Amino acid sequence: MDNDFYYLTKINNKVFPTVDFLIHVNKNLISIAENPTTSPGVRYEAILEYLIEKLKYENYDSLDIATEVFFTIACNHPFLDGNKRTALLSAVFLLLMNLEFKNIHLSEHKPITPQGETIKALAQWGECYLSGLETEYDRDLINIMREYNEFKTVESPLSEETVKKFIKLQLLITYAHTIKNLRNKKVILKTVIDSNKEVIDYLEKT
Repeated sequence: MDNDFYYLTKINNKVFPTVDFLIHVNKNLISIAENPTTSPGVRYEAILEYLIEKLKYENYDSLDIATEVFFTIACNHPFLDGNKRTALLSAVFLLLMNLEFKNIHLSEHKPITPQGETIKALAQWGECYLSGLETEYDRDLINIMREYNEFKTVESPLSEETVKKFIKLQLLITYAHTIKNLRNKKVILKTVIDSNKEVIDYLEKT
């Protein structure tokens, strides 16, 4: 894969997103929605630009990169619509491209709360947290987090560090399920990259 390919860039053998990549994912997600309520578009491009610069200069591993992408998009809402979907799909796609966790096993994690509700609670908490407001969603997110052994003892108020650890777990669970299910993998690829053959070949060979 070239250093600059399909809105992605590769630095020190890690694949990083670009602003154009994130906009592209959002546009594709809005276009395939069954009942779209808005047109795709960017509300705050400066948030995306800051994210990309931050990723370049911090010593992040691939899971850190995916976590920062998810956190920034889901919590800051830089797009007019589809922020949670864009956050999750972009983050999992980046894990697929970097392939550092190919043999991970997370079968013991069987949460009660559906993933969609978990992501909604994360986004609602993050929006209030970043606005400096007291959040009623603290309780909702804590109840969900306590379904996992690693977070049985979390208390309010939640810290950003604790929430990002939880996001990492959610991304790894989604990633593990994706690489075990070829159909899920191809759906992600088709949505993100319009079935671009070169990237699909790159992933299928790894």
